[in-house]
Amino acid sequence: MINSNTIVAIATPPGEGAIGIVRMSGENAFDIAAKIIRNNKKFAKGYKIHFVKLYDEENNLIDEAIMAVFKAPKSYTKENIVEFYCHGSPYILQKVVQTAICFGAKPAEPGEFTMRAFLNGNLDLTQAEAVANLISAKSAKAHQVAMNQLKGSISNKLKHLRQSLIKLTSLVELELDFSEEDVEFADRTELVNLIQEIKREIKNLLESFKAGNAIKSGIPTAIVGKPNVGKSTLLNILLNENRAIVSNIPGTTRDIIEESIFINGYEFRLIDTAGVRQNTQDPIEMEGIKRTKQALKKASLIIYLFDISETSPEEARKELEILNPPPESKRILVANKTDLLEEIPDKEDIIFISAKHNQGIDNLIATMTKFAQELTDFEVLLTSPRHYNALSEAYEAIEQVENAVEMGISGELLSIDLRIVLDAIGKITGEIVTDDILSEIFSNFCIGK
Repeated sequence: MINSNTIVAIATPPGEGAIGIVRMSGENAFDIAAKIIRNNKKFAKGYKIHFVKLYDEENNLIDEAIMAVFKAPKSYTKENIVEFYCHGSPYILQKVVQTAICFGAKPAEPGEFTMRAFLNGNLDLTQAEAVANLISAKSAKAHQVAMNQLKGSISNKLKHLRQSLIKLTSLVELELDFSEEDVEFADRTELVNLIQEIKREIKNLLESFKAGNAIKSGIPTAIVGKPNVGKSTLLNILLNENRAIVSNIPGTTRDIIEESIFINGYEFRLIDTAGVRQNTQDPIEMEGIKRTKQALKKASLIIYLFDISETSPEEARKELEILNPPPESKRILVANKTDLLEEIPDKEDIIFISAKHNQGIDNLIATMTKFAQELTDFEVLLTSPRHYNALSEAYEAIEQVENAVEMGISGELLSIDLRIVLDAIGKITGEIVTDDILSEIFSNFCIGK
């Protein structure tokens, strides 16, 4: 499936830099590169580095550069690849690209190098998507998840599922060939056990999506509480900067402030919310409270901050429940202003801090880290909505198979539902793929990758 067109693109970010890379891939990459360097003798062997001079179509010197040569099929795209490591001037890089186009290359589309790697069998579709996740990884954990996906964590899990499904489907369809003889090749007990195993595997993958998405985009963490309990002060301490206005006047924060922080390899998207009180008539503050409740619904982690000098832990719990937080969210009760107490109570489920004096923050950070570790405690993490939707379709179909077996429905209908499951998994890994799916995936890549 190697494409005869040769593509070219700048593979480094826009702007000036010490080095910029121009990449070419395709059947004619070596011929085009030979014209640029005015030398056709440097391509006899792959995996070679050469010092070269680059010339345009009018034989004007563009730059002195390093050229790397990768011969098909031992390259990223499984095609001939040439890379020029030039001085990082945007003009130089664009000039090299324009020259390559003059000699027969075409501009690469977003993600076209990686799409060729997929089409030529160097990566499956989940690994190709992992490349984009790796490029956009902003935390150590997001990097780890993307690397695991690139190494085939999702592919291997789905391959195991697919093999089990093929075995199951083949037994059911074999029975159809001997339907007149009333032969059962698939032992019904074994069939049910296999279906339940497949169902469990798919369910585990689906349940990992929320965690995977939080790792990829940052764990949404809402800092909630009454006005003037120290929410903005706590946000500033965690960020180590004066991001939010701090005032003794209640209701200072009237809108949502969102910032990211990295703690022990995890990204948290901290959301400082407007203070919640029931008796305000200020329309702006009321809108802020409305937005607080909306942010609460999307939060995986809720830090409920209260003034321990005015509110007891039991009262704080009731205040939080009134806000109707999502049942699946993790709640951390944080008692602030301990500097106003003579003695700190002994409550294991409460974190006591003084945001004003930066005391007890380490305990809060340790609790946040523990939550992130527990959240992501899955063998394999899904991070793609596309994968989630396909597996949801597969789960619904495998449930129908399970019900059909229990009801003694014919193998013909079982076979149809099993094929739906197989097709859904095939869409994820790329065994079944359409131009629309490829366009959707690779259009989000940067040009040059």
